[in-house]
Amino acid sequence: MRTDRTLIANFPDLRLFYLFAVTLLLLEITQLSPAQAQSACQTKLMEAEQRIQAGAWSEAIHALNFGLDTESCSLKEMEQICVLLALAYDAKGERDFARASLRKLLKILPNWKPDPAVASPSFQSLAQEAVAEAQREQEKTERWPSCKKWLWIGAGAAVVSGAIVYLIFHDKEKEPSFPAPPKLP
Repeated sequence: MRTDRTLIANFPDLRLFYLFAVTLLLLEITQLSPAQAQSACQTKLMEAEQRIQAGAWSEAIHALNFGLDTESCSLKEMEQICVLLALAYDAKGERDFARASLRKLLKILPNWKPDPAVASPSFQSLAQEAVAEAQREQEKTERWPSCKKWLWIGAGAAVVSGAIVYLIFHDKEKEPSFPAPPKLP
């Protein structure tokens, strides 16, 4: 029985078709055409998309990671960057980096979901894994403030009980006993 990953690996044309379809979808989402690309961010995205379509995964990853000033990019462009990075990493077989890219996207757009009509089952499962990891991280950060509160309460209770024990068992009236002074000749 073949899995989706082996099917795509055995048919490189299918992989290119998939990447081309996702690129077209992203262009449609952002309502950009190659003639409208004006900003540096949009230009770099177009270059990265061309590299992905050509199968130059490492070059596309490098361009997206190091060639962009993400401060000047819009939310839609950041969405494109993260999805393209995830696609390129997934195509290279580096699923951990692909999930990290999608988690970054989920921090920007928490309700993001891949389009099931365009995304392959492999990419959809990758997105589901990233969503699950993002939810676990969110739960950890939500639980920590309540845990922190109980740590402060516990530490305060320990200090108060220690002070009470000291006051109860400390004998104020008992003077310290010193040895007798030596006899002088």
